Amino acid sequence: MNNPTFRPHHPADETAIARLMHGMYDEGDGIRSIDDDKIAGTFTHLHEGEQHGACLVAEADGGIVGYALLFPFWSSEYGGLLLLLDELYIAPQRRSQGIGGQFLAYIEGYARARGYVALNFIAMNHNKRAIDFYLRHDYYLIPAVSFDKLLGSGWI
Repeated sequence: MNNPTFRPHHPADETAIARLMHGMYDEGDGIRSIDDDKIAGTFTHLHEGEQHGACLVAEADGGIVGYALLFPFWSSEYGGLLLLLDELYIAPQRRSQGIGGQFLAYIEGYARARGYVALNFIAMNHNKRAIDFYLRHDYYLIPAVSFDKLLGSGWI
């Protein structure tokens, strides 16, 4: 295996990223269901500029083996912009090879270089592998409960 590389996605990557997105949700790691319309909407939103967020990719051996979706938001509690790590996914056959840790370090550098004060994300309670991964990388487990409410009929 070649050393992995990391970069912002290009539109030509979107078919490969969409396959990985479906894979993540097939594993049961999403909150809601995903479909091609939601994926297309995400890329449309990201194409509006970096102020809307970013999709980063992990490449190894000539192919995309992971992706991360990042979206900014302001926090008065933190006193600055936070970067929501909405999704971080490494293909199952490429896990436990150090790619995830290297990708996370790249994401942290990406965020620091753009002035974000913190990364924020949600890991599903049942996803012990993800929870252990983030704890190994010095993330703090916030004792909180997450809530949401759907406000429209189109995004179930």
